[in-house]
Amino acid sequence: MKKITNQFTFNRNLLIPTGRVYGGQLVAQSIRAAKLFIDSEGLDDQSKLSGLVGGVTYISTNFVTGGKLDQPVIYNCELVKVGKHYINLNITASQASHSHENGNPQSNACHSHENGNLNSNQTILCQSVLTIATAIMVPEHTDGKDQYPDLHNPHSVPATVPNATPTFSIEIPPYTKVPSSLETLGPLGAKIPPIQAWIDTAVFAQHSVLPDVILAPVPLTKNSALLNNADSCAHSKTVENFIYAIPNEKFERVISKVITSEYKTPNADDSSEKISNSDPLTISEFTHFAIDQAMLLPIFRAKELFLFDLSLRYTTMNHTARMYAYPPIEIIKNGLFIHGKYESFAFNRGLATADIYTVTDDGLPGELFAKASQELYIKKKS
Repeated sequence: MKKITNQFTFNRNLLIPTGRVYGGQLVAQSIRAAKLFIDSEGLDDQSKLSGLVGGVTYISTNFVTGGKLDQPVIYNCELVKVGKHYINLNITASQASHSHENGNPQSNACHSHENGNLNSNQTILCQSVLTIATAIMVPEHTDGKDQYPDLHNPHSVPATVPNATPTFSIEIPPYTKVPSSLETLGPLGAKIPPIQAWIDTAVFAQHSVLPDVILAPVPLTKNSALLNNADSCAHSKTVENFIYAIPNEKFERVISKVITSEYKTPNADDSSEKISNSDPLTISEFTHFAIDQAMLLPIFRAKELFLFDLSLRYTTMNHTARMYAYPPIEIIKNGLFIHGKYESFAFNRGLATADIYTVTDDGLPGELFAKASQELYIKKKS
């Protein structure tokens, strides 16, 4: 098969207090670049499906280097295979190794580069492998032929996971009954600039069911008292984290500006910044953007560390997720529920896994639709 590549540049980054490009942004923009690549190459036509492709069923991202907030991110897309039901792609995110010379590098939205090749002046930030559905099979067959739902109407797509009420080791209240991290941090923002910067840039309100590990470590014995499997938790065999990620009023503006590249001008009317709640890839972008930081928290909890410990340096090493149900459109409105689990820690590397659920209109965990894992490198600053 002829090698098909293309490049897309995203000139805006989410400004966060770490000073580095947010990993969830890189994953979400990789998905958006894949969508642009599929559209530009007409790959959906080759898959005998006109128009919108389906959601991301699998993505694995390895983070290589921290990105600079003041430089565009270039996504090199390479086609691996076009199948009957799936498209496989490799996506490499990079930045120029030298500073931008032509003014503000975030002055535009998104550019395409036809040559599609990396050069020696680019520093690789991360590499992703994606599988994107081009058709979702309906289990029932009336005439012996394959049937495809209308992907322009996500409500017509049947769930592939039974709609069962999830069960957890503790009782999970609705997120409206759980204080958000923004509420907890609010009074401290005026005194601690990094916290105020985090509040100003947050596009999600994180509601942690267990005692939060943002400002201070939580002893495992305190976690144990809240969990049914207290003995195993106290010995770091099973450490869990339960957190809601609920979009706030800045979410649609920031996602449109940074991820979907539909941002017009700083004074654009709100109508120009709306994202498509029915686009399966937008829903996939939302999911990976939301879970990236939340998935690290079980590791901090298990090691009795906390997120705002300025003596620590931590870096996400990889991010892997599989969606085995069609992404429901409600998650953009209601948010996500993330049930994280600490798995292991050795040689400064921690591993956490997570089950990702929808959130119902009542503010409770809904359907399980994805599983993810993330690895974190963490050490004391020298």
